[in-house]
Amino acid sequence: TTVTCGTNVTGLTSSQGSNTWRAYANDSFGNVNRTTSITFSVDSLNPGIDYGTGTETNATYLSRSNIVVNATATDTNLANITIELYNTTGGFTIVNRTTTITSPNYINITSLSDGVYYFNASARDTNNNANSTLTRTVTLDTTRPLVSFGTGTENDGVNVSLSNIYVNVSLTETNFANITFNLMN
Repeated sequence: TTVTCGTNVTGLTSSQGSNTWRAYANDSFGNVNRTTSITFSVDSLNPGIDYGTGTETNATYLSRSNIVVNATATDTNLANITIELYNTTGGFTIVNRTTTITSPNYINITSLSDGVYYFNASARDTNNNANSTLTRTVTLDTTRPLVSFGTGTENDGVNVSLSNIYVNVSLTETNFANITFNLMN
């Protein structure tokens, strides 16, 4: 850009990545001078982040005591990836926070109690640009349902002459899905 002496220059733009600028000046007698060059980097882009292979699916019920999260981030100037796991026992409490400085960040959090858990991942670059995944929910339930026959149900092995069979069942289960009756003749 050419300007008249004494004019401020604004509105110049730089591209993403490395840029080098140098200013030149000359007078009407042909004398030329220039500044030393300055090199700087422009990074206004948020890191890319997503869940990788093995990460638990959202709204999943698992009959085990561990949760796997695999987060992958992409950025030229990646600073860190943080995975956070929360649960609802006693409020919204952080159970685990794991930060790495390289991608991917793969964690297998073990020895968890039954309950509802939430997790997400975030990435930050060295210029403080940040991005995060959607939060996923996983319910851990390692307790078997308690099923028992109630009052009025015939005892096992009894012969009766009836046209119907009465069955009374009691169920104790936090994450009820269904009850299935099998009649074997």
